[in-house]
Amino acid sequence: MDMWWPFRNWVGKNAPNADIVFDKFHILRHLSDALDQVRRDEYKRLHRKDRSYIKGQRYAA
Repeated sequence: MDMWWPFRNWVGKNAPNADIVFDKFHILRHLSDALDQVRRDEYKRLHRKDRSYIKGQRYAA
């Protein structure tokens, strides 16, 4: 299901024994956002020459 809190609240009230499973698209979005934040933080932490290892790697395989 969608990760929106009203959906979770409704399921908790109306089907308390149900297992909640989030869809993979929302999970991957949160993981991607977290990875982007780590990448930005590391880029800021590093200096000139060392930044070249991070720059342009967002879509690297």
